[in-house]
Amino acid sequence: MIRRWSFKTGKDSQAQRERVVQEIRDALWEASKNKPNNDTKEHLQFVCEEDVEKIWTPWRIGQLSSELEWDKQDLQDRALRFLKVLSTLVWIHWDKWEDFGKLFLKLDGRSDRDLPLSNTHFLQNERLQSSFEQDQYIFIPVTLKEDDEDNQDEIDYVSYSKNQRLPLFNSEEIGEGASGKVTKEAIARKYFFWKVGHLNPEVRL
Repeated sequence: MIRRWSFKTGKDSQAQRERVVQEIRDALWEASKNKPNNDTKEHLQFVCEEDVEKIWTPWRIGQLSSELEWDKQDLQDRALRFLKVLSTLVWIHWDKWEDFGKLFLKLDGRSDRDLPLSNTHFLQNERLQSSFEQDQYIFIPVTLKEDDEDNQDEIDYVSYSKNQRLPLFNSEEIGEGASGKVTKEAIARKYFFWKVGHLNPEVRL
């Protein structure tokens, strides 16, 4: 349950909301892996779920919803199911926070468990619609699974779309093969599912 907080009113509340949104955006950027630069492409960038959960504190959710239609205890509690959605909206500079309740919290089919969303027509313009469709993948990197080499019939050769993000970072070139360069990658913690039935508790090299 989210603890209630008291806030200033009017313009002070709006200014407070803008500050916390920028604070969250900065924190998401800082937590992201594979930040785009000369060596790393933008489509490789991702943020781990546990970092998203740390960034979206109850206090920040309270600040964001202050004096808006969804500034109610039950809706603030429900917002905990939308942390990746909220992160995507902050990332793409969406600013219609007064509409978050009616567009997300009060509807089925738009929570974190429903990502990726293929229909974003409810956002107010094509730029935001396109940005959400693309950038939501930053917050839902795929979970890799260990193959059972002893049972070839059970090996699942998974294909990913161009928008999906693999939980790999700290790429290091270690050689060259017949089809290209060979690299060593780190797998983010809790994104590799061992065949014995649990996720990697630490970064796997």
